[in-house]
Amino acid sequence: MQLRVAVATALVMCCASSSAALAAEQTTHQSLETGYCRYVRGAAKSTSALMLAPELFVTTRYGQAIDDQPGATTSSNQTDLFLRLTAGISYDLFGIFRGVTTRARAVAECARYAALTRLREFLATNKDGQSAAALRARKRVLEGALPSARSILKRTRVAVDKGELRITELDATQLRVERLQAQLATVEQQLAGLPHVTPKTVAIDDLRRQREASEVRLERQEARLRQLGAWHLQVQGGYDRYFIDTRDTPAPVFAAATLSYNIGNLWQYSADADARAGRREWAQRDADDVDREITQLTRELKAAYHVGKRRLQQSSILRQDLETRVARARKLHSPDARRYADYLWFDLVQTRAECAFLAAQIDDLATALGRI
Repeated sequence: MQLRVAVATALVMCCASSSAALAAEQTTHQSLETGYCRYVRGAAKSTSALMLAPELFVTTRYGQAIDDQPGATTSSNQTDLFLRLTAGISYDLFGIFRGVTTRARAVAECARYAALTRLREFLATNKDGQSAAALRARKRVLEGALPSARSILKRTRVAVDKGELRITELDATQLRVERLQAQLATVEQQLAGLPHVTPKTVAIDDLRRQREASEVRLERQEARLRQLGAWHLQVQGGYDRYFIDTRDTPAPVFAAATLSYNIGNLWQYSADADARAGRREWAQRDADDVDREITQLTRELKAAYHVGKRRLQQSSILRQDLETRVARARKLHSPDARRYADYLWFDLVQTRAECAFLAAQIDDLATALGRI
């Protein structure tokens, strides 16, 4: 009865631990699907499969049995030949915890890799001062302006054909349209050249804390896995029968439980403390180059943030002035006023694109720098 209770308790704990590990694992999967993480998780599942599953065994023995063994029915000093078959199932209940911890260690390793990868991606994405969101904002403005620019070019060409305008004005309008198209192509090339980045910009200090926390979680799981190796609770049951013998085996079944503990576990705790301290030192040195680059980049991004705010303020003033002048010119309804409005409109598009770029870039910088 006590054995059944122990088994049931262990299975409940296993299910709960497995559910928690699976939930954490799924969250990690959704945030970062990489070949390395698939490798780590696959290797952990393969290793833990042997820990979580029971073992089947079969043993056969053939020989002479001395009559003073239990169950012997022959006379003294007489030996009998016997054939013995033992088959059954064996399960180490502590293997449940080792298997779950192995998978949890893989989740921690994947989280550590993800945190370090995000730091490197942040460097790669921001080292040239390029913001994907800012480039996309500029692209939207330029794309939205192209149909109107082509309409202006078409009207200018018709006016030239009618003799209302000189060919030089058509050439100037053509150059302005081509300039918009060239700027759009440049933005698209810049976007295509950016490395894969995380969908949402996060604060650089948060990325650093995530990396440090992942190192701690990983070492904690590794230490737990090492310490679980000291404990074994082996439960066995199966079939045991003698053949070619006169022994009486009315109930050829058996059950056994063995608890073992390796006293070396007593010395593991101090060794694991040294391992944790050493891992922190090693991880810090391993990330020193990244941290130095991040520190330098943070200073540059702060400067870019303040310069961008000033540029946005100036560009916004210019945009408002151009919008007012274009609106006034179009209200006059004269050919010269309309051509003047079209001329100013191209400058207005450039200013709108610049304002959209700067606003998105400043927002990304504020998020990355912790809303300074």
